[in-house]
Amino acid sequence: WLTFKKHRSWVKSVEYDPCSKLLVSAGFDNSVRIWDVNSTADDPKQGEVIFNRDLLARIKLTHDNRKLCIATCGELIIVHDVLLRSLRDSTINHTELLPNTVGLSNSLERVVPFPIDEPGESNVPFLITSLQAFPENDRLLCRYTSIGEVSEWLCVHDLNTVSDKRLQTQLRPYAVPTLFDADSSSDSDSSESVGQDCFHSSSLLAYIKECDIRSDSDDQGIIKEPGISHDGRMICSPCENGVRLLGLGALDGVSSPQAEPRKLEEVRLLTSTRSPVLTARFSPTQMLVASGSFDGAVVFYQPKLG
Repeated sequence: WLTFKKHRSWVKSVEYDPCSKLLVSAGFDNSVRIWDVNSTADDPKQGEVIFNRDLLARIKLTHDNRKLCIATCGELIIVHDVLLRSLRDSTINHTELLPNTVGLSNSLERVVPFPIDEPGESNVPFLITSLQAFPENDRLLCRYTSIGEVSEWLCVHDLNTVSDKRLQTQLRPYAVPTLFDADSSSDSDSSESVGQDCFHSSSLLAYIKECDIRSDSDDQGIIKEPGISHDGRMICSPCENGVRLLGLGALDGVSSPQAEPRKLEEVRLLTSTRSPVLTARFSPTQMLVASGSFDGAVVFYQPKLG
């Protein structure tokens, strides 16, 4: 086996790109790195930093491996037509992203808005804690916590909508910060990406507020991972000591620019654990849900719907 060591903090995401035959990883050291599994672990090119962003948390490749989704502090960055080996050069050397470069590889896009403006709700996004790609389409499931960890929200984004609207969206400046502070030690490859323009657009299809985070609860500050059914029609999401089943409904017409995002429908609440649920997943073949909780318990549910 191979052991790759260059991240300076917890690694939270690892994806495999069959096109380039590279592993791509993201960690709490604010870096996205690439690894060649067909090379040796001591190869100096292993772990090359291809993207830096403050409070970077997660990455996800879409099902067709053409888009790399990067979750950071309150925002979602989409790399379209991604080529991993040249992504670092694209973000560092391109001082301007012009409309005629949109169809080329490694074009960046910043997805906004993320918060859902509801009266009395504290929903300004702070950190995107989970990313899940839908099967067979370019939709993305995100879970984020608000500033101060007052609330959590689940959002579904349509990345095809983002792509279609890039040519009509105004360019705005966007700087990728350094990986480390100026007074801290850093690798020679952790260069600053400056002056990078990217497109801003809204792609929100559906959303729902998760259970309130209580200051005295055991699950405060803990990352929770939702799951998506094999047909992409349902979501299972940790909710206190249980799992919420959420239906997407008919979202085909929501992706138009004039359409308002819809609320996800709560279909069922499954509860049987004594501690907060941290992760939930669907079976790939049947209506079976598995959950893992804070106390180490794994519970299986077979809900009957309809």
